[in-house]
Amino acid sequence: MSMKKRRSPARKDSVMGRISESIGREEMAASLACTQDPRAGRLLEMLFDPAYRQHSFPKLCERVHLSVTDVVDLFRRFKLDQGIVAMAKAAPRIMADTAIDAESTLSPCMNCSGTGSIIVKSSEGDIERPCPSCLGRGSFRVPGHDKSRELFYKTMGLTKREPLMAQQINIHSNQAPTVEDFVMETERAMETEKALKDGKRRR
Repeated sequence: MSMKKRRSPARKDSVMGRISESIGREEMAASLACTQDPRAGRLLEMLFDPAYRQHSFPKLCERVHLSVTDVVDLFRRFKLDQGIVAMAKAAPRIMADTAIDAESTLSPCMNCSGTGSIIVKSSEGDIERPCPSCLGRGSFRVPGHDKSRELFYKTMGLTKREPLMAQQINIHSNQAPTVEDFVMETERAMETEKALKDGKRRR
């Protein structure tokens, strides 16, 4: 019978201690503040309670029954929520870029070098005539990027788009997302941003 390997208490403390040092106290506190896990809430209180000042971070985690995996997962979700906030802030700029990519542009005619005319040699001398390639316009209209145009039309409701629920992404679950999932993710992202601001004020 194979025996499942277990970390010794000393080994667990060592791993938890390195994780705590690499994350930092402020970010660790912010990640604990942005979860619904009551164990994390209790750990956050103990971190700032003078009565537990002499206790190491691994010992405090042990008291609230948080494992190394639990702490790493809490921090991972915190960072994902930070990413959602950053993406939401960048959305207007990216949408504007997409609209620009969807626009048509003018490309100079290579045959006449953008002048709209060419010189034709004849027995009577050089004669300037409209460029047959661009018909004297000097340029060609180049349509915008196909994918950008398709996304633009869908966003503006000019073409059929998928239902809103089908577009939501639940990054914490393999199940089909729901409106409730979207609301929870939005609230979590807002809580993350608030926790970051509160952390900066305490500096």
